[in-house]
Amino acid sequence: SLFDDFHDMYPDYTNEKVRNILGRFNFYEEDILKKVKDLSGGEKVRLTLAKIFEKRPNLLILDEPTNHLDIQGKESLEDILLDYDGTIIFVSHDRYFTKKIATKILLFEDNKTIKFDYGYEDYDKYINSKENNFINDNTNYDAISTYLSANTDDVKDIVEDNMSTNRSAFEEGKIKKSNEKKIKKIEEEIDRLEKQKEELDKKLEDISIQNNYEELMKIKNEIDDIDNKIYEKMNLWEELNN
Repeated sequence: SLFDDFHDMYPDYTNEKVRNILGRFNFYEEDILKKVKDLSGGEKVRLTLAKIFEKRPNLLILDEPTNHLDIQGKESLEDILLDYDGTIIFVSHDRYFTKKIATKILLFEDNKTIKFDYGYEDYDKYINSKENNFINDNTNYDAISTYLSANTDDVKDIVEDNMSTNRSAFEEGKIKKSNEKKIKKIEEEIDRLEKQKEELDKKLEDISIQNNYEELMKIKNEIDDIDNKIYEKMNLWEELNN
């Protein structure tokens, strides 16, 4: 099963810790019992990343990471990478994915290599800018490369003037989008926890266990644990919304 596959890599982890980790990658109770061979492409990517991320790497190298992923799989991958604090080097022909994740571009085309120290959206706007005559000719890579890598203060000022506004909007948009995804995920987790609590509340009303002190205490402890988790999630939700 998915649960066993992850737990085999980290055998010292408690079952609860494994569930919590998998939950951060959008795997919940019904998901963790699936057979690995039956997982979709997107689920396999999320499982692999869950195992890799637990090793606390400071660098990820990804080769066409969105290949064979459905829309849900791509969105899950994007959420995971946006939350990642390390450095990511990836190769991709997926412009939407690149636009959302990349903060710097290294472009390989027509035997030329161009480094662009901004995101894809800024690069796209810049490359099509009418304010710089040579930029209108997309084949003039020597001119572009020279312009982008120039060390003179004048050219640096021009680059900063052209890009600072877009760069600021890009960063703010990325943070906002990341927070929106986090908020949505927290709301889903709170909903899941509240449903678990409802099920446990029903168990407490079961006449067959009313005289079973150990079982009653076990259920009450589980409810208390869920209440604590909901409280923590609500605090985090409020922080992200402020």
